[in-house]
Amino acid sequence: MSAYWQKIRPAISQFLLKDIAEPIQEQAADGWQGAGLGWLAVAALVFFTWLPSSYFRMVGWPWILIWQLGFLAMGLWVIWMLRQFAVPFRPLGYGLDWLVGLLAVGMVVSAAFSQFPTVAAWNIVLVLCYGLLLYGWHNYVAGAAAKRHLLWLGLAVTGTTTSLISLAHWQPNANMWRSGDFSSAIRNASPLGHHNFVGGYLVLVLPLVTTFALAQKGWRRWLGLLAALIVLVALYVSGSRGAYLGFVVWAIAAMGIALWRSRGRQRRWLAAGSLVGLIVIGAGIGSNPRVRDLIGGIHFGTGAQAAVTVADGPARDRYFMLQTAKNILRDRPLLGVGPGNMARVSNLYRPIETGTGLDHVQQLHNMPVQLAGELGAIGIGLYVGWVLALGWLWLRLDRRELEARDRLLLSGVGGSFLAYGVSSLTDYQLENIGIASTLVANVVFLVSLGDRYLPSPAQLARRLRRIVSLGLLAGLAVALRLWVPVDIALALTSLGTQEASAADYVEANYRWTMANKLVPWDPTYGAIAGQQLLPLEKLVESSKDKQTLETATLEHFENAFEAAPYDAWFNQNLAVLHFQRGELDAAAYYATRTAELSPRNDNYTYYVLGQIYLAQGKPSQAVTAFALEGLTNPRSLTFSNWRAAPIEDVRAAVLEKFSAWSLELLRLTSPSDPAYPALYANAALIHWWYQLPFTPASPEPELRPVVQALLQVDSAPQQALDTLNQAIAANPQASELSLLRAWLQPDIYFDAYLDQTKTPEAERAAARSHIDRHRAIRQWLSSLPEEATRHNRLQLGMAYRNQYAQTIRIMMGSENIQDSALLDLLNLFSVYPREFPILDHQVESLRTAELGLPHPTKAHFKLTPPPQVSPSP
Repeated sequence: MSAYWQKIRPAISQFLLKDIAEPIQEQAADGWQGAGLGWLAVAALVFFTWLPSSYFRMVGWPWILIWQLGFLAMGLWVIWMLRQFAVPFRPLGYGLDWLVGLLAVGMVVSAAFSQFPTVAAWNIVLVLCYGLLLYGWHNYVAGAAAKRHLLWLGLAVTGTTTSLISLAHWQPNANMWRSGDFSSAIRNASPLGHHNFVGGYLVLVLPLVTTFALAQKGWRRWLGLLAALIVLVALYVSGSRGAYLGFVVWAIAAMGIALWRSRGRQRRWLAAGSLVGLIVIGAGIGSNPRVRDLIGGIHFGTGAQAAVTVADGPARDRYFMLQTAKNILRDRPLLGVGPGNMARVSNLYRPIETGTGLDHVQQLHNMPVQLAGELGAIGIGLYVGWVLALGWLWLRLDRRELEARDRLLLSGVGGSFLAYGVSSLTDYQLENIGIASTLVANVVFLVSLGDRYLPSPAQLARRLRRIVSLGLLAGLAVALRLWVPVDIALALTSLGTQEASAADYVEANYRWTMANKLVPWDPTYGAIAGQQLLPLEKLVESSKDKQTLETATLEHFENAFEAAPYDAWFNQNLAVLHFQRGELDAAAYYATRTAELSPRNDNYTYYVLGQIYLAQGKPSQAVTAFALEGLTNPRSLTFSNWRAAPIEDVRAAVLEKFSAWSLELLRLTSPSDPAYPALYANAALIHWWYQLPFTPASPEPELRPVVQALLQVDSAPQQALDTLNQAIAANPQASELSLLRAWLQPDIYFDAYLDQTKTPEAERAAARSHIDRHRAIRQWLSSLPEEATRHNRLQLGMAYRNQYAQTIRIMMGSENIQDSALLDLLNLFSVYPREFPILDHQVESLRTAELGLPHPTKAHFKLTPPPQVSPSP
């Protein structure tokens, strides 16, 4: 080691203050053995952080082995440290060890009472890994100034390099510059995998990089300030508004403290510089399109019923997530839902007002709120305890006479905690290795400064060191017991995916089945296997083989359900499969769960439920379910299936119920509601489609021209034509208007429509013949049948912490639902907004009253099992 430092000491001395290399060399002779394990751990974790989309690779093959190797190396080194009795092993002191112990006990107790304890155990093991990092780094640094500043240098270099990698992957295109639409470009997710992760990490390291630069002299200081500028630019490009907020708060605090501590002429110069800095910061933040989107989306109402509305989706989501946490604390106030359990159970606590949004949220986008949700009152207490303990330690150090570099380090750590603490109120990021490791380093800095300037805690007794080392050895054994099966399952899934791409479905299915047996608490493997086998059923001719495939597919989807029983689409998949097999009670069980978990969606849940009720001989419940589908998705009432048995028999009753409900909904909805025109138009179209009287008490809004003209076709075709001509004159590119006009008067306008849509000559005669054959407007609208749109699932990798969960797509629905392509060409029906509280509460009220299926938040956060069916797991 001495020879090693002789070689690299000149380089370190040139960059750092010149007294750092020599003390490190002197301390190495009497320091810890096995430091190579520690350096291996650091190298593995830093390298992993720099991988593209590292957050997703954390649960992907083979990348998962890198960070596991790093933490395993650190764990072995800490155990080795504990067994080196000649070198003192120090606890953290200052009350922090008690907090570590309470955190461990609290997480174990919460996990023990959680619904998914193995998921919780996986997260507890990760916390153990960061604990090993904390105690390993702390005892390596041990109050030594040289090692403390070496760690500081390492964080500064790592943060700057991460910023350079981030900027290198940022590739705004020419169209973005020409159009001025920067919102999508300034959301740089590289390399951590999400723009909020990138912003959170950079706002965490920026104060440390800045103060490290100020601790240098001469050209080193200018190089350090350049590094800080690089970090600042990368922070801006990340587009994380929470990180911007953290930066602004830190900058204002830093300026205020500097002014408060300055005197005389220096204060005047600092005041002027701070004013300029604030102007620059304000201009920079204000120029960011994502900030403008947020500010522009805030509207203040007027009058007696004035209210503040927020149009920005992420801001609204965070409000609903606070409501989710409130619901969790109502149900499980002391222990929460358990570490890492949030994605598995969040649908039980999601507010009704979220509409079609916030399905299977992994986190509540607020660190203290997330801890409260997962650990209950224990989590709140631990968060407050850590903040108070670290804050008090920082204040005690701030009152001491510190060396200049240590004073700057203390300022950097305080600024880092402050900036990230503010940023973390908008996102939860402790699962991210780069962020969590940097927070650990900040704690190490504070404790190291405390060991230097405050009374140090007593070292750990030899007997206690033996006990702790054995406990850590057991902890690593538990970690390996969890890690190894997961690693093998990921490797099998990787192979299975390759084999499925090569059409070797037998071998692929075997690998997915083995993966599910190894990790039964992860729904990914069952869902992928079922998804891959499902299309094969249509290709098999042998009835025996078909039955075998159907059974295997059902088993796979049941495995996914067992691991995630509150996933609405796992429930609906099983409802459809059981319905196809004629197992009506089981089908009804899963379909009713879906309706409770996802009360409004685009995947025809109530249509499926209506079919099941009809097959069960429950026409009254079927009518209600079909009418609810019509209320949430009016276009479904135009499906050609309504002209065929068995649902044709209940059509009149469904329409009667829909008419009454839609008129009542219009009465309840304010005409000033942005969704009111869509609600009115959709209701009017269905009444027109079936030639039902439409006499709402509510005023008629300004309808879209295509809807207005269609409603005029029967009674006043010339007026409809005038409406279309006027609208086309204002918007010549609106092809839906030209198409309806072409149907009204094909001899005059049909060729113009074909020219506008650039229809090939070979297809024009057939298109004209089609219009000539369908001169009845409703017949024409239904004349181009197509299967109803099926939606795919996206971004489940975060919810289930498995990179291969990103490939889970399927959301099964009723087969052979016949829609019409002309409805899309005419853009006839309006889609309701994601949040439509009046509609959602009306659906909740009707579903509860007529089907006895309340939302979980109205039923003590439980799902209601149908009669004669065992309750859910």
